[in-house]
Amino acid sequence: MDDTTDNRTNSDKPPKQSFHDRKIAELEARKRLAPPQPSPPRPIGAPPPSKQLNAEDRAVNEALDRLIGLWKKEKEKVQGREGQLQEHFRKGKIKGKAKDGFERS
Repeated sequence: MDDTTDNRTNSDKPPKQSFHDRKIAELEARKRLAPPQPSPPRPIGAPPPSKQLNAEDRAVNEALDRLIGLWKKEKEKVQGREGQLQEHFRKGKIKGKAKDGFERS
């Protein structure tokens, strides 16, 4: 046997993400954040630093929020279809071999 195989148990392995979860996480990571606060105190009379995002950053975040929402809806649709197929297999409406290994006819 190969010594380079992964000998971790299932509890040691990171949970497998679905395609939709990975895509949502990727889009969340691309969001733009507010600029960091300056560490030195600002001089007297100087305007306060901007804590808000500029218009371009807000537009990007809004577009990403819409995309994330669409991916979440698509994920729910796919999960619903998978559940429906499993139910049909369980009831025997679909012929073939189910994931549990039992033949349906």
